[in-house]
Amino acid sequence: MTSLNDSDTNAAHHADNDCHHDWLVSGEPLNPCFTIDFWQGLTSGLVKCEACQQYNLLHLQAWQGRNLRDRIYSCAPLLNSSAAVFLRNMNSDYCDLTRKQQEVDALIVSAGPVQHLVLVKDTIVDSSCSPRHLKPGYLHWRELGDSDSWFSRFKELQSSG
Repeated sequence: MTSLNDSDTNAAHHADNDCHHDWLVSGEPLNPCFTIDFWQGLTSGLVKCEACQQYNLLHLQAWQGRNLRDRIYSCAPLLNSSAAVFLRNMNSDYCDLTRKQQEVDALIVSAGPVQHLVLVKDTIVDSSCSPRHLKPGYLHWRELGDSDSWFSRFKELQSSG
């Protein structure tokens, strides 16, 4: 796993201030570059901004609507070196069935704090906002709690900021 003292730390965690990343543009499709988990749509994955080359870890926080197509994701910046190690390891052959989860756990630990919440409707970015005081977690999609409260909080965050 890559240390947070890597030379790209500042670039990875501050690039968000300089770029309106692809995954934040309303009306654009959400295009993960790597899918970690999928159930009736993306539940966890990586996105990479075409403009600044920054990676972010997307993780499902809530879902609702027909076929659970309305989804709120948390977006946490990743060091490009951490993303590269993760992608290399995930694309290599391995026979240890626990390795994928170990790699995902290491990626989560290496991620910066969540900087955005993104509402996606049927794979199209609808809107985004800052999580402010919320601390989104990394629960498995089977363990998600009250989605209605997440959608209410998302709307409150949008209207307040």
